Amino acid sequence: MLNRILIYLGLLREERSLADTILNTRSAVFFAKIMGVCAFISIGSNYIMWVHAVFEDFDLGNSAIREYLSSDYYGSAMRDEARQLERYNKGLADSLPPHLSFYFPTLGVIVKHEVSVVPGTGYRPDGTPQYKFENKFRVSLNFVHLIWFVLLMSMLLVSGLLFLSRRSPAALIRLEELELNNHFSPRERLPPTREMLGVDHRLALIFKRFNAFVVSLNSRQRGKPSFEVNDEYDVQDLMLPMLQMEFGIVKREVWGPDIAGSASRVDFQLVNEGVLIEIKKTRGSLSDRELSNELIVDVIRYSAYEHINKIVFFIYDPETRIRDPLVLLTDIEKLRDKVDVKVFISPRWYE
Repeated sequence: MLNRILIYLGLLREERSLADTILNTRSAVFFAKIMGVCAFISIGSNYIMWVHAVFEDFDLGNSAIREYLSSDYYGSAMRDEARQLERYNKGLADSLPPHLSFYFPTLGVIVKHEVSVVPGTGYRPDGTPQYKFENKFRVSLNFVHLIWFVLLMSMLLVSGLLFLSRRSPAALIRLEELELNNHFSPRERLPPTREMLGVDHRLALIFKRFNAFVVSLNSRQRGKPSFEVNDEYDVQDLMLPMLQMEFGIVKREVWGPDIAGSASRVDFQLVNEGVLIEIKKTRGSLSDRELSNELIVDVIRYSAYEHINKIVFFIYDPETRIRDPLVLLTDIEKLRDKVDVKVFISPRWYE
């Protein structure tokens, strides 16, 4: 219902596309900031109105003192004392009312009323002087309300600063701008940047093109010798520059923690992305079962690495020795526990 009212008032857009959702979200964030500022100013202004009596003269013109004098509390507190003083002045009583102090808490302040009995100008029937009440008022801050006010304003201020300092990831902002650009200018579609693509997608592009890259090295110009890929180390030598062109910091042969008395070493680590990459190459002496066992052991070892959220295996199989690659992919990727596990096989002849 509220959304309908806001749409009718033109404050929100009817959500017919992702771009409308993005614009509505940005509008909601903007209005939330405005409402937060208004709440902060409103609460502060109200509290100042409550406590302004502290800065006024402590006389009958003070707003808090007038509120106190017109209250039922004042009337009931002084009624008996006034009667006793009146009886004393008429000679009907022998004792004066005692000196009294009253405290009247109200919004933001406390009124303190001190009542003293002092000689007056008249005389009693026995010739002794009559007495009258002398009133002294003082207005001070109500510290309970002050503490609640400080806590509330501190919470609003901290929440507001956290909210205002919050920034969406740069990739998300670019993705939103791309969607808005496509929505309002469909003829000027912007290509997605690398940062907009996930790590899996960026790695998949590299792995998908790896075999074509190796084949191109076998047919070099002017009789140059070809680059033969005979083992995993050859694959690593070619893979390293490809990863370095795509990602920021790529570490090679990273040692991990000891497990069962021995340490493990992974081929590559994408530091900023929190990804470990292990390279495998099939050979005639490596059966599918042995390859699967190696991957299972590697998953257990590499899961103990710190600041890691994904383990990626790249299996280069140029002779298509893996008999059932889909089963291998499914079985290994099911091992994800603390970290995600992905397996890529090149070339992807099985698709």
